[in-house]
Amino acid sequence: MNNDNMATFDDFKKLDIRVGEIIKVEFFKKAKNPAYKLWIDFGDEIGIKKI
Repeated sequence: MNNDNMATFDDFKKLDIRVGEIIKVEFFKKAKNPAYKLWIDFGDEIGIKKI
């Protein structure tokens, strides 16, 4: 395995990993491939995001 492409621990510390609660899901009919619209609640700091 080539170690040139390996992430370091310092790279990992730069990540912003969050956990949210899925509060709503809809089938996305206009998508070319099967897909869903998600509303995720990330709490007071970020709020609800739609993806």
